[in-house]
Amino acid sequence: MALAVPLSRFTSRVGGGSAFYGGLHITQIMKFFTTFDDQFLRLADDDGQRASALARLKTRRASYYIGGMALIIASIAMKLTDHDMGFSFLFVGLAFLFIAFKYESDIRILQMVEHLRKRYDKPAA
Repeated sequence: MALAVPLSRFTSRVGGGSAFYGGLHITQIMKFFTTFDDQFLRLADDDGQRASALARLKTRRASYYIGGMALIIASIAMKLTDHDMGFSFLFVGLAFLFIAFKYESDIRILQMVEHLRKRYDKPAA
């Protein structure tokens, strides 16, 4: 089976294969955010799930924010003590903060949807 897959599939012709791995990671990241967007759209349309979804999003936002800040502080401590892993912790911490900010925007939009539904979906008197 391994012989059936050409080696060019695993390494690029120029650059030693880094382009393949970089492309793979970008694709995974885009799928990750697409999944977030799909979940968000379903929640925006589902009146029954919106309140519990807002609570879950707020918990996730706090978790990612705290985790991101802890990783950034750890990266600073590692740089001060001459550890080589400081930049890795910094980048992961920043990624966590970006996800927390995405949750923040989703929460605000869902709250606005909830507000508008309550305001304009009132039964006629």
